[in-house]
Amino acid sequence: MQVLIHGLCPHSPFNYLLKSLFFVLWGHRPSENGSPKGIPGNDDSGAMSSWLVFHMMGLYPNAGQNYYLINSPILKESIIKLENNQSFKIIAKNLSRKNTFIKAASLNNKPFTHTWLTHNELVNGGVLVLEMSDKAGDWGKNVVPPTQE
Repeated sequence: MQVLIHGLCPHSPFNYLLKSLFFVLWGHRPSENGSPKGIPGNDDSGAMSSWLVFHMMGLYPNAGQNYYLINSPILKESIIKLENNQSFKIIAKNLSRKNTFIKAASLNNKPFTHTWLTHNELVNGGVLVLEMSDKAGDWGKNVVPPTQE
């Protein structure tokens, strides 16, 4: 018998963009924990776990594309260690249970209006700061990710 658990399925249409916030903040919490039964169902050889880690940092790996969609993180600070002793840090300022909306963003101390981060921007290292708020604002409303041709 197979069971579909939306909290473990990154390809689920419910997880894309706005709906992803629901699953990132609430979808994984009831079932995932540190026990042997902490990840019910098939973990897909680490694919689901890596997807969850990306989401917790505030990134959505967009399969087949060279960018990550930016969404609301649930971790206040994340560091991705890169080659050559570089790192990419994601800081969620004012993140709380109430402050789950991205109000503004900056990349390497410069305003960042895109709702996505390219793979090159990530692997070059730096700091992405997401300013969190309790209300949805205008950040990212008028900027859409590129499409693949």
